[in-house]
Amino acid sequence: MDTSIATISLIKDLYASEKGLLPYTLYRKYGILPRTLVEIIKNLQRQGLAIVEDSGKLRLTKNGKKYGEGLMHHAAKDNRHNQKKLAYFQSISKDRMGRHLPYLPNLTTIIKIGEEQDG
Repeated sequence: MDTSIATISLIKDLYASEKGLLPYTLYRKYGILPRTLVEIIKNLQRQGLAIVEDSGKLRLTKNGKKYGEGLMHHAAKDNRHNQKKLAYFQSISKDRMGRHLPYLPNLTTIIKIGEEQDG
Protein backbone atom coordinates (compact mmCIF):
# COMPACT_ATOMS: atom_id res chain seq x y z
CA MET A 1 0.00 0.00 0.00
CA ASP A 2 1.41 3.37 -1.00
CA THR A 3 1.65 5.52 2.10
CA SER A 4 3.07 8.73 0.71
CA ILE A 5 1.85 11.93 2.29
CA ALA A 6 0.12 13.05 -0.90
CA THR A 7 -1.75 9.76 -1.22
CA ILE A 8 -2.90 9.81 2.39
CA SER A 9 -4.04 13.42 2.09
CA LEU A 10 -5.87 12.63 -1.13
CA ILE A 11 -7.66 9.66 0.46
CA LYS A 12 -8.68 11.80 3.46
CA ASP A 13 -10.15 14.44 1.13
CA LEU A 14 -12.00 11.82 -0.91
CA TYR A 15 -13.31 10.28 2.30
CA ALA A 16 -14.65 13.65 3.42
CA SER A 17 -16.29 14.21 0.02
CA GLU A 18 -19.62 12.46 -0.51
CA LYS A 19 -19.86 12.84 -4.28
CA GLY A 20 -16.19 12.55 -5.19
CA LEU A 21 -13.75 15.17 -6.42
CA LEU A 22 -12.41 16.20 -9.77
CA PRO A 23 -8.71 15.49 -10.25
CA TYR A 24 -8.25 19.16 -11.13
CA THR A 25 -9.50 20.12 -7.67
CA LEU A 26 -6.90 17.86 -6.08
CA TYR A 27 -4.21 19.22 -8.39
CA ARG A 28 -5.03 22.80 -7.38
CA LYS A 29 -5.25 21.98 -3.69
CA TYR A 30 -1.95 20.11 -3.37
CA GLY A 31 0.04 21.75 -6.14
CA ILE A 32 1.60 18.45 -7.18
CA LEU A 33 2.60 17.70 -10.74
CA PRO A 34 -0.21 16.33 -12.92
CA ARG A 35 1.97 13.33 -13.74
CA THR A 36 2.32 12.54 -10.03
CA LEU A 37 -1.43 12.94 -9.50
CA VAL A 38 -2.14 10.53 -12.37
CA GLU A 39 0.29 8.00 -10.86
CA ILE A 40 -1.41 8.27 -7.46
CA ILE A 41 -4.86 7.83 -9.04
CA LYS A 42 -3.68 4.80 -11.01
CA ASN A 43 -2.18 3.26 -7.87
CA LEU A 44 -5.43 3.81 -5.97
CA GLN A 45 -7.38 2.21 -8.82
CA ARG A 46 -4.97 -0.75 -8.94
CA GLN A 47 -5.37 -1.26 -5.21
CA GLY A 48 -9.16 -1.08 -5.52
CA LEU A 49 -9.45 1.98 -3.31
CA ALA A 50 -10.79 4.50 -5.84
CA ILE A 51 -12.57 4.68 -9.18
CA VAL A 52 -13.00 7.39 -11.78
CA GLU A 53 -16.66 7.85 -12.65
CA ASP A 54 -18.01 8.67 -16.12
CA SER A 55 -18.39 12.29 -15.00
CA GLY A 56 -14.62 12.42 -14.41
CA LYS A 57 -14.89 12.54 -10.63
CA LEU A 58 -12.66 10.44 -8.47
CA ARG A 59 -14.34 8.70 -5.55
CA LEU A 60 -13.52 5.98 -3.06
CA THR A 61 -14.79 2.43 -3.36
CA LYS A 62 -16.11 0.50 -0.35
CA ASN A 63 -12.57 -0.69 0.39
CA GLY A 64 -11.31 2.85 -0.03
CA LYS A 65 -13.90 4.14 2.42
CA LYS A 66 -12.82 1.52 4.98
CA TYR A 67 -9.21 2.53 4.46
CA GLY A 68 -10.12 6.23 4.73
CA GLU A 69 -12.08 5.55 7.90
CA GLY A 70 -8.99 3.92 9.38
CA LEU A 71 -6.87 6.92 8.40
CA MET A 72 -9.35 9.33 9.96
CA HIS A 73 -9.51 7.25 13.15
CA HIS A 74 -5.72 7.19 13.33
CA ALA A 75 -5.56 10.95 12.75
CA ALA A 76 -8.09 11.57 15.52
CA LYS A 77 -6.10 9.33 17.87
CA ASP A 78 -2.90 11.23 17.03
CA ASN A 79 -4.70 14.54 17.61
CA ARG A 80 -5.87 13.44 21.06
CA HIS A 81 -2.34 12.32 21.90
CA ASN A 82 -0.87 15.62 20.69
CA GLN A 83 -3.42 17.57 22.75
CA LYS A 84 -2.38 15.67 25.88
CA LYS A 85 1.31 16.38 25.18
CA LEU A 86 0.58 20.06 24.58
CA ALA A 87 -1.37 20.34 27.83
CA TYR A 88 1.47 18.66 29.74
CA PHE A 89 4.17 20.93 28.32
CA GLN A 90 2.06 24.01 28.93
CA SER A 91 1.54 22.99 32.54
CA ILE A 92 5.26 22.55 33.22
CA SER A 93 6.33 25.67 31.38
CA LYS A 94 4.25 28.09 33.46
CA ASP A 95 6.71 28.40 36.36
CA ARG A 96 9.85 29.01 34.35
CA MET A 97 12.27 31.77 35.13
CA GLY A 98 13.03 34.41 32.59
CA ARG A 99 15.95 33.60 30.34
CA HIS A 100 18.20 36.46 31.45
CA LEU A 101 17.20 36.72 35.10
CA PRO A 102 19.95 35.98 37.62
CA TYR A 103 19.43 32.94 39.80
CA LEU A 104 19.84 33.56 43.51
CA PRO A 105 19.64 30.37 45.54
CA ASN A 106 17.84 30.36 48.86
CA LEU A 107 20.77 29.91 51.25
CA THR A 108 18.63 28.98 54.26
CA THR A 109 17.22 26.01 52.34
CA ILE A 110 20.70 24.94 51.24
CA ILE A 111 22.03 25.17 54.81
CA LYS A 112 19.09 23.13 56.14
CA ILE A 113 19.65 20.42 53.55
CA GLY A 114 23.37 20.34 54.38
CA GLU A 115 22.65 20.05 58.09
CA GLU A 116 20.17 17.21 57.51
CA GLN A 117 22.75 15.28 55.48
CA ASP A 118 25.44 15.82 58.12
CA GLY A 119 23.24 15.06 61.09
